[in-house]
Amino acid sequence: MDDNDSDDARERVLAEREARAKQLIASAEELDRTATRLERLNAAATLNASAAEAERSARRHEQRAAAQRLDEEAGEMERASTRMERSMAAGAAAELDALTDETKELILTVEENIKLREEARAFRASLLADDPSELKPTCK
Repeated sequence: MDDNDSDDARERVLAEREARAKQLIASAEELDRTATRLERLNAAATLNASAAEAERSARRHEQRAAAQRLDEEAGEMERASTRMERSMAAGAAAELDALTDETKELILTVEENIKLREEARAFRASLLADDPSELKPTCK
């Protein structure tokens, strides 16, 4: 019976080793699947991080481009404002020159009128001195 017991014991040990080997194989396969999942998750996380960085970079680029456009527009507005100020100043200077000329003409006209009025008074005074009846109104 010793041989039978020893054969049974050997078979039990072999069965236990086989069961343990199957467990180890199943564990190894599970570890392999887990490692594969982790690699995929890591790759996805890396892609997500790269995509996020690319998006941030694109936004920064867009912001720089927008800032540059704003700077260019501000420069153009400043140049347009300067042109408009110069134009307005030239227009105001021309208008001032025209008003100055008109004022000079009015002064000359007033001076001529004063001179004519003085001549008329002198003429009237000379007529009064000669014959005051000539200056009486003729209408009744």
